[in-house]
Amino acid sequence: MSRTFEELSPQNFSFNSPLGWCPACEGLGTERGTNQAVLIASPEASLLAGAVSAWPDPRKNDAFRAFLEAFAREFDIPLDVPWYQLDSRHQRLVLYGSERWIEVTLPGSSAPAKLQYKGLYPAIEEAARVSYSYRLQLQDLIGEKPCSVCGGDRVRDDAAAVRLGGMTLPQTSRLPLNEVLEFLEQLKLNKEQQKIAGDLLHEATHRLRFLIDVGLHYLTLDRGMPTL
Repeated sequence: MSRTFEELSPQNFSFNSPLGWCPACEGLGTERGTNQAVLIASPEASLLAGAVSAWPDPRKNDAFRAFLEAFAREFDIPLDVPWYQLDSRHQRLVLYGSERWIEVTLPGSSAPAKLQYKGLYPAIEEAARVSYSYRLQLQDLIGEKPCSVCGGDRVRDDAAAVRLGGMTLPQTSRLPLNEVLEFLEQLKLNKEQQKIAGDLLHEATHRLRFLIDVGLHYLTLDRGMPTL
């Protein structure tokens, strides 16, 4: 499907400019949120074997095991399959929960109770909003993650869709500097394109060669200041 955009200016391609940056993350490419790698610390383990580090250990907590088994029955989730092998629907249920009520017979109780599983993400984010002390306790679970709007591209979707030599700006920004230089040097421009971009390409390649010559060939253009 073809897309149309308003005429773009150089500022539209800058994640440091309000005209160009993603309106959700303002050009950072990240947002605060729950880090799945911390929640699922053992993706090679099954749910029953403790894949989800944010849960009580079902091997040691009988009440939680009873709930987990009822939850798994309700949604046909296998409890003996490693997390990374679960299908995306089952993983999403664990992460985001469901509005469905589940009947669970807890240890020591003869009557079933109705419980609702809200999901890891909603539960943690809700708890973090309750009080500052909760937020401190959960700080290891909440960190930077790719922006949910731009996916880490940092610029608006119109600029991110533009291609030069088959590459988009976000794709080029993720390349090491030596590969960016190689890409720019092999560009074939017609006379009109050369008239528009010739001086700019000359300046860009000159700066890239300098950075490479001083040993910074491994850097990428999208690397954040705190990582330098």
